[in-house]
Parts: sequence; C-alpha cells; structure tokens
Amino acid sequence: MWLGIPVKWADISAVKAVVETATEALKADPSQGSHFFHNITSLDISYLTASGNGRDFVDWSWLKAQPAETTTAHLRHLRLARPLTIKIDGQEIRGVIIP
Repeated sequence: MWLGIPVKWADISAVKAVVETATEALKADPSQGSHFFHNITSLDISYLTASGNGRDFVDWSWLKAQPAETTTAHLRHLRLARPLTIKIDGQEIRGVIIP
C-alpha cells in the first residue's frame, strides 16, 4: 500500500506551487517526506494543502473548466494562458491562489 499521490519528480519540478487535497475517491495524507520538502523549498516551490475540513476552499468547477495538458488517474496538469497569483502567509498558515 502506498501513501500520497504517485507522481515523479519530473511531474512537478518546474511548477511554482503544489496543492494537495483528498477526494472522496482518494483519501491520501499530505506529503510529509523530508526529501520532498527539501526539494520544493530549495526550488522556491510553494506548497499548500486543502484538507476538505470546511475551512479550505478549492474552486473545482473553475479547475475542471480549464483545458488539461495531461490527465492521469491521480493528476491533472493544466497550462494556463495567464499566470496565477500566489500569496502565502506562513506566519498565519494560510494562502490563496488567484486566477
């Protein structure tokens, strides 16, 4: 049995942010490996989790409406026409990604 989302480093190495969340079909724990966090922090990749506990919000309708570059069983890669704005407040432990 595996934990987390089965992606390879090449799948996420050029991103600016990683957002992990669970769904009804896949209840995976957020990534917690020290190598994972060392790699993303050293490359200035922002990391957020959306727990689905009612306090977090993901606009699934907007995401599903965007054309996918690649889709697998556990990953949907989007390449948007315009950059997103990412704001993270580490002291308050909150963040937002705005289209």
